[in-house]
Amino acid sequence: MKPLKNIAVITSLIALAGGCAPAQQGSIQNIGLGAAQSAVSQQAPLAGVLGNAASDSSGLGLVNVLVNQLGISPVQALGGAGSIFSVAKQSMNAADFSTLSNAVPGMDQYLSNAPKVPAAANSSLLGTASGLLGNQAGGLGNLASLASSFQTLGMNSNMISQFVPVVMQYVQQQGGAGAMSLLQNALY
Repeated sequence: MKPLKNIAVITSLIALAGGCAPAQQGSIQNIGLGAAQSAVSQQAPLAGVLGNAASDSSGLGLVNVLVNQLGISPVQALGGAGSIFSVAKQSMNAADFSTLSNAVPGMDQYLSNAPKVPAAANSSLLGTASGLLGNQAGGLGNLASLASSFQTLGMNSNMISQFVPVVMQYVQQQGGAGAMSLLQNALY
């Protein structure tokens, strides 16, 4: 998988391009006030959902996997996965997304908990990253648009390269290689 090898380099360039200070995992201290308020306001509605995630009766097993493998909070896991699925949904046709959605228990909860990031924030990061990468900008795929969402959740953009393989592996376990391939094609 050649694209996965380049994720760390790409996300580092995105962070550099955006002038992002690395955020502490599990905290929101290095992000702006608006993003911090957003992250805090998202925690209240998530409390009920995340209470169910521990027992996995809600179908949010991916949250547990991400928390255990990456050492992040459940809020960050749910929002980060939701951001990835949201980006994928935007670039997939309805039939393909339906296939992916059927493979991932709790898809609606993931999508509804993805941070809402202003389009201007994503455009700025994408433009700067594209300028730095020149002809290689096409290799960013849709992953570059995740940087603002991850910042809003109190994670630096380097976490994208840790999230994506875990999410893809989970999708493959839940829905098979076909579902994982749909997600991979949507992200790259």
